[in-house]
Amino acid sequence: MKKIFLILGFSTLLFFISCNQKTKINNNNSNLKQKKEKLATTGDSAFAAGDYSLALHCFSKLIYEFDWQNDSNKYFSHVLSIACVYDVIKEPEKARLMLQKSIDGFIRLKDTLQIGTAFSTASTIYGNQQNVSKATEMALEGMKYIKTQNDSLIIALGYNQLAFIHIDNQEFDKAIPYFETAISYIDVNKNQKYLASIYLNLADCYKDLKKYSLSLTYFDKALLIAEETDQNYIKNIILKNSSILQNQLHNAQNAYDLLYESSLIEQELFSKEKAEEISKIEIQYKTREKEDQIKRLKLESNIQLAKKNVTYLILTIIIITLFLIIYLIYLKLKNIKIELLGKEIELKNQIQKIVNQKYFSINNPQINTLSSNNDEDCDEIEINLLDLDDKFNNQIENDLLNSKIITNEDWENFKKQFSLIHKGYINKLRHKFPEITAAEERLFILLKIKLNNSEIAFMLGISVDSVKKTRQRLRKKLKINKNDNLENFIQHF
Repeated sequence: MKKIFLILGFSTLLFFISCNQKTKINNNNSNLKQKKEKLATTGDSAFAAGDYSLALHCFSKLIYEFDWQNDSNKYFSHVLSIACVYDVIKEPEKARLMLQKSIDGFIRLKDTLQIGTAFSTASTIYGNQQNVSKATEMALEGMKYIKTQNDSLIIALGYNQLAFIHIDNQEFDKAIPYFETAISYIDVNKNQKYLASIYLNLADCYKDLKKYSLSLTYFDKALLIAEETDQNYIKNIILKNSSILQNQLHNAQNAYDLLYESSLIEQELFSKEKAEEISKIEIQYKTREKEDQIKRLKLESNIQLAKKNVTYLILTIIIITLFLIIYLIYLKLKNIKIELLGKEIELKNQIQKIVNQKYFSINNPQINTLSSNNDEDCDEIEINLLDLDDKFNNQIENDLLNSKIITNEDWENFKKQFSLIHKGYINKLRHKFPEITAAEERLFILLKIKLNNSEIAFMLGISVDSVKKTRQRLRKKLKINKNDNLENFIQHF
């Protein structure tokens, strides 16, 4: 039965645990991807908005909580993003550490494009730290991997990166060849998107070198491409820089016209950006409201399911525990009952044995003598027994009234046997009722083992009336009411 209870409880416990685990796995799988994407988007947006602490928190959480086991491009891309954040907040040592970690990871994955991107980023970071030689080294190393892509646009952007290293070091003449090479690769690709900004950079280089005619030429080319590709932001910068150059050339009217046109574009950009921002905020609010509503519904569902599972689990544990406790108590009581019954029988047998031995051996020597005769004297013994019958009955009556059948030694042995069954009982009796006599104590103990008045009188060698008188004295000392039963009091003591 005990095994059945254990198996039933264990099976039920496993069932609820498995239900909980399945629920958790399904919820985790459905939410983990969304959390990753949201963190990555939030990190990129925070970095663009200048909230670098939030960006660092998002990218760090991605690599330490979600992607820590994934030796993948995404993981090392997040590491590279953290390097960029550390560069902006002026923690160069941490930036370099993250840079090296991302480069080593991409090299291990053999992703040449990501390796080139990582080296290019490293070049920018070293350039920001005024380490031109290291920045150049990183850019050239990155170009080795970028060229393997056979993508002219990517190669052009790599040369553009090399050019900016020299611009940051005020080496405009060294930057020009890289810009020109970048333009040649863009011409091959025929993607005009980046051409306007490279022409703008080239015009600024010639302006800083005081080669104004070439600078004006490239400003005009940049402006034309910006208008064709509808890049108003680049167009605004071109107009401002051209206005500055015209002012340096003392062409005040041209400078004013260019600056005025730039201000109109700025107003347009500002209005457009403001409208886009408002629209974006509205969309984000509605999206967030829907997401919050979905989350609330999922959370409520999960809470209800969890409560139900926990309730079932607790009830199952309580039921199993109660069954086990009841079963163990039953076994213990059964064993105690069997043990007490055995000892009580043993005690009664020993008492009866003592009574029989003492009575027949001490007070009737004639029977002792007769029992020792040989078989050939049986007839004579039978005749003698008939002659002694009346005399023997009178002697029993006198012995019951006047003799003490159980000696002190026998009584001590009896108490030892009694104490084996009822441990500490005699001490408890004496402590509770110190005024009772030795005779009353004997009567109390004999009543405890459920002997009647006649049996007690026979054992102690006294009359039944003496037993009754002792009972009356005992009732008074125990302060038992007349309506209460002495035997019941003793059995419950």
